[in-house]
Amino acid sequence: IDGRLLQVGASLGLVEPDGDELDLTADAVMRRADGALYVGKARCKGVAVAYAPELVAEITDREHVL
Repeated sequence: IDGRLLQVGASLGLVEPDGDELDLTADAVMRRADGALYVGKARCKGVAVAYAPELVAEITDREHVL
């Protein structure tokens, strides 16, 4: 823009409920996506992290810091 180089980055938190979790509320899905997002940001900016049960410990640790 106006001869300046701009750099934009993004991190993503992804959630794909499996067949046993199709009754998850929108709030639960958003909490998982938010947790995955913050785990990704803590690891390295500019990444996509998919929620997995294994992330719960990292997400819990992160929530205690906030």
